[in-house]
Amino acid sequence: MSTTTFAHVRTASEPEWDGYYSLTNQTVTKPFWGGARLQYGFTKYTNGEYTEYWFRLDKNKDEDKLLPYATLIIDDISYPIVAVKDPNSKYTEAGLSLIDIAVGTHVMQQGVIRYFPLSSDLIAKIKVAKRIQLKFDTVDRINRIAVIPNDLLEAMQITIDTSFEQIKNQWQPKNDDNK
Repeated sequence: MSTTTFAHVRTASEPEWDGYYSLTNQTVTKPFWGGARLQYGFTKYTNGEYTEYWFRLDKNKDEDKLLPYATLIIDDISYPIVAVKDPNSKYTEAGLSLIDIAVGTHVMQQGVIRYFPLSSDLIAKIKVAKRIQLKFDTVDRINRIAVIPNDLLEAMQITIDTSFEQIKNQWQPKNDDNK
């Protein structure tokens, strides 16, 4: 795994199944954005010929269940997004090295991670966005709005422009002898 660190974001390149690589940006901390302790992830999944993007949203175990419908608000225009109903290993393994399993006393609860596929139209809008917000619902509270931090937005925009070859070259694991 190779990482680039912004103020509150980690980025990692990882090899995946069948010649694919993922490049994921993940918030490092779980601040109280939108009144919830959330962790955001943005993944580019590519083999050089085919590319997919998705947004990952997960929460601490003491937060209520995230519902599968959300809205990306990109430069004040709303775009509804829907989480994958039954995420397969492509979703659950890409960027897995960045999912924090514990932050302080707030342990992650894996069953509530939501993966929101992003269309090429949304990716084009994210690439030039000045501000992104996420409106989401939980079982106990609806219409919660969280601002995507500027450093995560910048990392997402860099990821969109990163080629498959660059992603492959960023993955530079150490040998067992740390060389």
